[in-house]
Amino acid sequence: MSPRILHPERPLCAYDAQGLEFLLLRLKGAEIGWRRGDKPQSRRLDTTSVSLRMHLVEGGRWLLVVSHTGSVTYFDLDSPTITEVILIPDQIVPPSRMLFGDISTEMVVDMDRASPHLAFNMAFSFCSTKDTRGPTDHKIQVWHVGLVLDERQLGVGLTSRLVATFPLETNICFVYALSLRGPHIAFSIRCLGYGPVREKTFVVDWERANGSSNYSRFLIHPLEGPVRSPPFSSHTYVLTCRKDFMHLLPGAKLFAISCGGLYLFDYSNIEETTSSLSTYDPRDMVSPVWKENTLHFSARGVSPHFYADTVRFVIRGISAIYG
Repeated sequence: MSPRILHPERPLCAYDAQGLEFLLLRLKGAEIGWRRGDKPQSRRLDTTSVSLRMHLVEGGRWLLVVSHTGSVTYFDLDSPTITEVILIPDQIVPPSRMLFGDISTEMVVDMDRASPHLAFNMAFSFCSTKDTRGPTDHKIQVWHVGLVLDERQLGVGLTSRLVATFPLETNICFVYALSLRGPHIAFSIRCLGYGPVREKTFVVDWERANGSSNYSRFLIHPLEGPVRSPPFSSHTYVLTCRKDFMHLLPGAKLFAISCGGLYLFDYSNIEETTSSLSTYDPRDMVSPVWKENTLHFSARGVSPHFYADTVRFVIRGISAIYG
């Protein structure tokens, strides 16, 4: 994560001259260190559980570590003595014999730009690739994380609270990608045993879905490709390709990267449905408003860059970098 811009975790008016000078010097020092050709300084951090994901919060102070069971710990990298602190405890029962490969867990962060202090939402998806896990392990959660202030109004830690949870159907065996923006969450899934389409993408208002098992959803179905019928066959199938990266954009848009290329979907004209996953109607097909499928792209390291009234992505290809 290269340094790009100053991200104060409190309003600028809450800093004195010394505090602002420290932030600017740290940013410039990080820029210089990032560009140096020699080996950068590093620190070893020991975690109490097997880490699935790590996320460095904007500003570079707080490092989040996520486990397969949904627990989250954090490290304060500004502290002279770095210790691991529990932010969220385990959310599912650890599997027997530590078979973490049977559990699919994804995580995504959405920064709260309207908050005067550092704040963000985190979303998690849990599902099992085996039938041995119970329905309580198939779910999506959204947590709100905020800054803990001391009597001097200085940030000294992080705190969390669960703001939404809703179930996933038990036949969903894998969640490929998550995206969280404001009250909406998008997730690309694979489900077994239901008709010709196994890969699907949903957009859900998580505030309205909280606590409900029959929540409304926008169904981008299928992900891509025309419906075709093989010769001498009465069966219908759909060419689909999983979405390895998705990002919700303003104006009810969804940007996605898959093995087939880049796609931009508009779900503003799609009717919400509560239909089960087994329901399939070719009329539900959603065509992208834009696509680029003549090149091959990688979903690794992709993140949006907001500039004025535009959103820009830097994407790695096989032999070049595209923007």
